[in-house]
Amino acid sequence: MTFQPGANLYTQGFGSRPENVEVPHYDTRIPTTTDVNFPVGKEWIYIGNSIWKLLSLSSSQGITTALWVELSNATGDVLSVTGTASQILANPTVGNVVLSLIGPYTPATYTAHGVLIGEGSSSIVATSAGTAGQVLTSGGAGADPTWTTATFPATAGATGTILRSNGTNWVASTDTYPNTSTAGALIAATATNVIGEIADVATGQVLMSGGVGVIPAYSGSPSVSGSITAGTSITATLGNITATNGNLSLGTAGNKIVIATGSNASVGTSSAMSGNPGAVVVATTACSATAKVFYSRATAGGTLGNVSITAQDGTGFTLTSTSTNETSTFNWWIINA
Repeated sequence: MTFQPGANLYTQGFGSRPENVEVPHYDTRIPTTTDVNFPVGKEWIYIGNSIWKLLSLSSSQGITTALWVELSNATGDVLSVTGTASQILANPTVGNVVLSLIGPYTPATYTAHGVLIGEGSSSIVATSAGTAGQVLTSGGAGADPTWTTATFPATAGATGTILRSNGTNWVASTDTYPNTSTAGALIAATATNVIGEIADVATGQVLMSGGVGVIPAYSGSPSVSGSITAGTSITATLGNITATNGNLSLGTAGNKIVIATGSNASVGTSSAMSGNPGAVVVATTACSATAKVFYSRATAGGTLGNVSITAQDGTGFTLTSTSTNETSTFNWWIINA
């Protein structure tokens, strides 16, 4: 590779030779990658602007490329500086750069062992150093936290107790909690704030009140002794009401059993008999092959005969008369035994 010749230099030991890297190249532009006719180490002076140096020459597919780097420029030795966002400010970013922390951080001094507190757009402040045992407590909205003396119990509390603030210090509270937790158990509290478990028991048992100030407990039997008094009504929405050893007693004259009527009901009124002999089908899934069906004429029609049930299953029953032209309707009631 040939380089741009320079002026002849005279040396005492070797006589005259062309200058090489000793004399900079002066130009009115900056060097580019195509400025390859220079030896490695050559300086390029962009007049009045910057100084460059050739670091290397490389060749690829017959094309030579020059690597020039800028050493300095007219604004100073530092080419550019940037700061970390929200932490360090660099101003300006070239030339004589001043670095500063983004704050504001304006206190003249910081208290040894104090805590720095942010103040929004104002300068941060430093607290005084707290004394042994103090804790930093909130001063509320818009106020700085402060050191507060808070003491803790000198000795451990009873098993299961907790620490509670009395507004100034931490004290062993009278609130106690179970040491263990049982699956399915309930939690109850007494008037003295002692928290305890109500142990789970066998299926079907009932949680009964123990009276004022006494933790409830499950009864030993799913039955309830005595009577149940309701101010309005008692409704069983999820199952049957079963009297295993008792009766359904309507103790006041005029009380009666109220049963809903309609489709697939257990009580109702049939359509009129028709046909020869007269017959009527009552369709209701409340019926079964073993159910007891009670019926009586609601309205008499045609020639009356003896009426009997001639068919009965889970879809209903059929009433048939011995008369060839009875057209009566019938009230009916199904009781499943």
